[in-house]
Amino acid sequence: MTLDRTIRLMPWYQFFNSLLFWQAVWFLYFQANLSGAEAIILYSVYDIATTLLEVPSGYFSDRIGRRLTLMLSAVCSVLGCLALAFGGSFAVYALGQSLIGAGSAFKSGTDSALLYEALDATGRAEEIEAQELRVWRFTLAGFAVSAVSGGAMAMWSATLPFYATASAFAIAAILVALMAEPPRAADGTDSVRA
Repeated sequence: MTLDRTIRLMPWYQFFNSLLFWQAVWFLYFQANLSGAEAIILYSVYDIATTLLEVPSGYFSDRIGRRLTLMLSAVCSVLGCLALAFGGSFAVYALGQSLIGAGSAFKSGTDSALLYEALDATGRAEEIEAQELRVWRFTLAGFAVSAVSGGAMAMWSATLPFYATASAFAIAAILVALMAEPPRAADGTDSVRA
């Protein structure tokens, strides 16, 4: 596995991470199975999980590694989507929202750090703006595709958008497995050149 492959895969990783097919239907799905107040509380559960794990996930990323942190993000997100699809009770939905929030926290900043460190290690750090722009284009394309198609999926089955999103996160996990970890300093800190 090479760092050049990591750079090439990052936009695709972001595309699959942005295929949030449930984004257009989540509130209606929750409201069909729970009260309106519970649906709003579930949104808060996601926010609280993301906020509580933001700093610890950054520490984990810095000390344990970028790839492992992104893999953990994808696994949490897959499990969260599956919990939401299976549903059945407020507790299961809350678990799903917590896992998706954890997935978001573990991804936050780690993806950008991995991209920059891979570029820096290959002597291409000056490309960061162009590469980030490319990543954003893939991200926005994923959001757009999933918003439209997720609504259509929900017309067939209310849970299909959640299963489809879980599948997209699983593909993102495969892409992470194909990436390489940039070199790190012996003390475990980032090895980015000054």
